[in-house]
Amino acid sequence: MEGELSLSISKVIWRTTLFKRHVLTLLFALTALAALSQEQTITTRPVIWLSATEKLVSHDRWKGSVNIQQRQFLRSKGAFQTLASTTWLRRFSRLWAGGGFMFFYLRTPGTSGKMVGLPELRSYEQLTIDLSNARVAQWIRLLVEQRFQKRASAEGGITEDYHLNHRLRLKWQMSLPIIGTGERRRLLLVLSNEPMIGFGQDINGLTFDQNRLVVSL
Repeated sequence: MEGELSLSISKVIWRTTLFKRHVLTLLFALTALAALSQEQTITTRPVIWLSATEKLVSHDRWKGSVNIQQRQFLRSKGAFQTLASTTWLRRFSRLWAGGGFMFFYLRTPGTSGKMVGLPELRSYEQLTIDLSNARVAQWIRLLVEQRFQKRASAEGGITEDYHLNHRLRLKWQMSLPIIGTGERRRLLLVLSNEPMIGFGQDINGLTFDQNRLVVSL
């Protein structure tokens, strides 16, 4: 029995390691191929990003939360993003599945150069695989968004109707403790990468939207 049990555990560990390698390979390949396939110029935008999350429900099988964010663009005077979202997930072993809803607001220069406010209503579904161990917190998330967006009009205002488009997001994140261990982790090094691919009625095929590469403390 001990030999069979050890063999089964070894198979699970090997399959989990192999799965992580495949997903991480897909993640970075998707980032590179999507970016290189586009003809448009890829730009960077420095942002001051503030985020607050409140847990509504948190136990073994369910968790729910509310998140509020404010993002201020440093190179575009007066441009910012504000969002509020709620997410609900159910646990299946190491897999968390669920979805949520977000209100998103973008203040940005319109076609006439004047600032316009563009609201967006966004529903989403997500699968998150927890790959953490005693020392490192790590997870991979697949997110599919339905984005009901208003656009800047040619007259300098915004469109009356919402346009439905979609976005696929694949994110990997790892948190490494620098100061403290276990429940007493006081300082973490966070690494993450998230390529996003857009598609829908206003988008020609699969289009690289953006990539968020984060290194933070």
